[in-house]
Amino acid sequence: MKKQIITIVAAVLLCTTVQSCKKSADRPDGLELTPGQKLDTLLEDMNEKSDTASVKIDSTIENIKRATKKGAKAVEGAAKDVKEGVEKTADNVSKEMKK
Repeated sequence: MKKQIITIVAAVLLCTTVQSCKKSADRPDGLELTPGQKLDTLLEDMNEKSDTASVKIDSTIENIKRATKKGAKAVEGAAKDVKEGVEKTADNVSKEMKK
């Protein structure tokens, strides 16, 4: 009975060793990443994504500023036109009243 258990344990160890060799052979660099390396990789990816998001947000803010400036200029132009129109109308009315 002991020999059978030892044989089974040896077979399991051999299979595990073969599987781990296959895993490392599949990796291009042949190395397993340690948990620290995995964490570093994840942090680098997060930093890259946050940098990209920051650039996109900054770009969006600049677009909003430009659009707001254009809108403000359009409103100013319209206000000037209205003011001029009101002044002309007031002048016309006062001229007509003098006649």
